Amino acid sequence: STALEDLCLIGSDATALCKDGPLANETFLGAYSWAGWIFSRLTGNSGNLSVAQAIRKLTGSAADRFGLVDRGYIATGKKADIVVFNPDEFVEVADLSEPNRPCEGVRDVLVNGVLTLSNGQQISQSGGRVLRKGSAN
Repeated sequence: STALEDLCLIGSDATALCKDGPLANETFLGAYSWAGWIFSRLTGNSGNLSVAQAIRKLTGSAADRFGLVDRGYIATGKKADIVVFNPDEFVEVADLSEPNRPCEGVRDVLVNGVLTLSNGQQISQSGGRVLRKGSAN
């Protein structure tokens, strides 16, 4: 049988923002930092998840639950959504005075195989798109 803890996922009610376009001037504490906030608390000294368990809850388990068939795993036939980070440094730094600060500890990000963050710096490319349950996205 599956333990209740295995069924629990990690998520956020943070507003999705973007650094350009119509949402460029909007702010929301947590929009860019919730994953670092929760990750550091779940895997840190007071947490009870391993790094691998936390990553699984943030990626594969969530993709499975929401029917995102080509996401959540690094495998043949899956989209390359990859975050390269240092788990010891992946923390939120946003606060009320600067709510849109991104997390620290993230080095590179690929979205659909497109490099969008390189050496901690956002680059102009974007591979993002709307995801729909059950479809190849």
